[in-house]
Amino acid sequence: MEGMACFLSNNIGCNLFVICNDYPFDIGEPYLENEMIVNKNKFTKIYIIIPEYKIEDKTPQFYLPANAEVISLNISSGISKPKAFLKALTRRDFYSELTTILFNYKQAITLSRLKTLVNYYAKSAMFIDKFIIAVEGKINKGDILYTYWCTEYTYGITKLMDKFSAKAVTRMHGWDVYYERSINNYLPLRPAIFNRLNHAYTVSKNGTDYLLKKTSDKYKDKIKPAYLGTLPTHFIDTPKGKDLHIVSLSNIVEVKQLHKIASALALIDDVHIIWTHIGGGQGFDIFVNEVKSKLKDKTNIRFELTGAKSKAEVYELLANSGYHCLVNTSDYEGLPVSFMEALSFGIPIIAPIVGGIPEIVAHGANGFLTELRPQPKNVADAIKQMAKLNPQEYSAMRINAHRAWETKFNVEKNYAEFAIELSNL
Repeated sequence: MEGMACFLSNNIGCNLFVICNDYPFDIGEPYLENEMIVNKNKFTKIYIIIPEYKIEDKTPQFYLPANAEVISLNISSGISKPKAFLKALTRRDFYSELTTILFNYKQAITLSRLKTLVNYYAKSAMFIDKFIIAVEGKINKGDILYTYWCTEYTYGITKLMDKFSAKAVTRMHGWDVYYERSINNYLPLRPAIFNRLNHAYTVSKNGTDYLLKKTSDKYKDKIKPAYLGTLPTHFIDTPKGKDLHIVSLSNIVEVKQLHKIASALALIDDVHIIWTHIGGGQGFDIFVNEVKSKLKDKTNIRFELTGAKSKAEVYELLANSGYHCLVNTSDYEGLPVSFMEALSFGIPIIAPIVGGIPEIVAHGANGFLTELRPQPKNVADAIKQMAKLNPQEYSAMRINAHRAWETKFNVEKNYAEFAIELSNL
């Protein structure tokens, strides 16, 4: 009914507008699928808003609820930056942001940072104009505007809240949380966004703590953690044999530092290891050649580099390939969903102390933590430590791995709680 406010029940009774990159057509937000599966019936209607990605002739790769509708805004990439800059000069947020850069972040107002800020204004302005036209007759009082990443579109929805008497929230993952992961060590308009949003939900407690320290603890009631999750699988008690079978799971991108795994394995002579890497990307061929070069003389190491796999294929491999642990060597992480997937099968994890990883890996209990930005020797030592566990110790680690998933990262529990959180806004 027009104007009906959100109310608390099994069905929240309002519409959800999810602003994302390319879901359900491409691989930008594969984890959003779990959220759609669990909470599809919690909302009257789900509108998936895609600002830039071209969806013409695209077939959905991920689950699309029956009550969902995809809306493409087709925002032009040719936004006038000079016009946006002139418009920014009339905004209080612009001058507040300059003050924040100088005195809170203690950074210089460089041309690069200024361009980033102006681009935020430009894209958010285009988003607002297109969004208003696209949702005419669809949005009611009390509906929820939800950006899956904290971007210029998040700034945009904060400007739309009053117009539609809507609630506005965002999720924040990794690159949109940690300033150091951006080119300019700068993420625009965070105070302006946090001042207006109902809530910003980080995927880890580390992310929440980082943002409160970076911006202000006055946002402690607005910025809060809300774990992602994965679907229930089944616990597999894989015993160790003569070979230790390790797996890594990620796209081939620089931040993952996958070459360190190959370098670590090159240092190990006294353990027979099978290494499977699942994941592809533009640098896959270079990665393959690098691995072959580093491990060509290692008679105790076998490896398989599978390339990209679908979600179903990844689950099939995790369930049936007898992996003994997952190894990660990333420079930066939020709280990886691949870890949750591994834990759900009872697979322990070796990973660095970065981002939210210590919230999912308990050292000595369900895996081993390495140093921040570990050197290959540090990774090699952790792998050998895993190999040296006796059968009872290793079995206990697998049980602890699955228990950690059940307690913290069960998708049905986490997303049902998230829907209730939204209903209480």
